[in-house]
Amino acid sequence: MTIIRRDRADFALVAVTVGAAPRSDDESNLVFFESLAGSPDRTRWREQTKVRREICGLPGFEITGVYDGPGMYSTESYVGAVCECGRGRNDMAVITVSAVVRGSIAPFADDIAAIVKHLQITSPAGL
Repeated sequence: MTIIRRDRADFALVAVTVGAAPRSDDESNLVFFESLAGSPDRTRWREQTKVRREICGLPGFEITGVYDGPGMYSTESYVGAVCECGRGRNDMAVITVSAVVRGSIAPFADDIAAIVKHLQITSPAGL
C-alpha cells in the first residue's frame, strides 16, 4: 500500500494495490498509462460495493468497481481512493481500474494520479 497525495490538484490518491502489468517493460507501461490519462470516459464504469469510510480526515464513501475502458486489461486491478481535500467537502471514491503497474509504482505516480483525476467519481449527496 502506498500513499500518493496530490493536494495541488484538490484530490488525493491514498491507496493503491499493485498486480500484473499489461505490458512487459516499464517504458511500454508508461506509454500505456499516459494514453489512458487522456480518456475521461466514465460510461463503462460498473460499481460493485459502497462502504462508509473516513479519508483525508473527512467522512465519505469507498466505492469499488470496474472501469472497462478501451485498451484496458481485465487482469489484476489497480485500486485508488480519491477525495477532494482542502475544500471542506467529503466526496470520495475508490476506483478499480483493470490495468496496473508491476513492481515499484514511484515512476508512475503522476500518470496514476492523472488517470484517477479523469476517472474520479464522487458520491451523490445524502448517501
